[in-house]
Amino acid sequence: MIAATMAPALRRLALAGGGTAGHVYPAASIAKGAADHLIWLGRDVGMERELAAALGIEFAPIAAGAVLGRGPVDLLRSALLNARGIIQARSILRRVRPNALLATGGYVSFPAVIAAWSLRIPTVIYLPDVKPGLAVRVLSRFATRMACTTAESRRFLPADRVVVTGYPIRGDLRDWADRPNRRTDARAELGIGDEPVVVVMGGSLGAQAVNEAIWANLDTLIASARVIHITGARGAERAEIIAQGLADRDRGRYQWHAFVTDQLGPILAAADLFVGRAGASILGELPPFGLPGLVIPGSFAAGHQNANAEYFARAGAGWTFTGALPERGRELTERVLAVVGDRKALAAAGDAARALDLPEAAARIRTLLSDISRGRTT
Repeated sequence: MIAATMAPALRRLALAGGGTAGHVYPAASIAKGAADHLIWLGRDVGMERELAAALGIEFAPIAAGAVLGRGPVDLLRSALLNARGIIQARSILRRVRPNALLATGGYVSFPAVIAAWSLRIPTVIYLPDVKPGLAVRVLSRFATRMACTTAESRRFLPADRVVVTGYPIRGDLRDWADRPNRRTDARAELGIGDEPVVVVMGGSLGAQAVNEAIWANLDTLIASARVIHITGARGAERAEIIAQGLADRDRGRYQWHAFVTDQLGPILAAADLFVGRAGASILGELPPFGLPGLVIPGSFAAGHQNANAEYFARAGAGWTFTGALPERGRELTERVLAVVGDRKALAAAGDAARALDLPEAAARIRTLLSDISRGRTT
């Protein structure tokens, strides 16, 4: 294992989380400075392996499967994977002897949390979404504490274990969000003038329905706004073809990326409106920037995105679009242009989004981990 870069509260911390950015990046944000030594339990095929390597954190692969299967065969396969993963996680945790385990979601959290509980290792589960899925609801019985992005999650979980911490965003995003002149600075860095900017994101795994809806109506969109489109890997080839097919005068108004890392801060700071799926990142990454969203909940993940979208819209921080895509892409485009053209509504939604921000979330969760490792649970 490797040394963390800041003054640590723990000697050893185990992490478990993976699959999507919403599970992986919060773990990385919390881990920074949390312990002298870190180890990340994840799936071999997950994006967590790559991130752990980039951060210099020891990675330990374990097996994991969905808690719910689509049929008897899937259910049996997942049960066998999780049983194997529990055995593997127990072996790793007995070797490492961490002071605590932090689980941030994804399949891998299930065997890791059960293994930690069996070894009496105190555990914090971080829930980025408003509504927990079945796995998290089951695991909440084995966790010492549940750290949640929002107080809305209390109604789904054991109330005596819930601590509202906020969403731990990356440090570079927080730096950009806290700049007094972030919009001006970001637009200067990106070469953008005083024009409406719409950022479209489908999530870390991409959302082809959203991508297709945007591409089918791109001419209409870029006539009134600059579009920064983060497509995901599956949309990269098509985006390149479409960008090359635009007239010379329009190419500067459509900028696409398969992924963004270092540039995400200035992109969010420069944008007037976010359009995309209602993953947990909308609860964490939009509020610090006061960025309103037109969010499109996916029908997958047991309704998690519906709950996120409803919470965001109910707070006045944005709007939801529930039409089928790409079939109703024209209707989505009309909504986008109507919102972008209403500066008063944008400003009000931006203020409401900013009000949802809870800074220092990562520090709160690190303190929680330190407390439970010392037996303090009040």
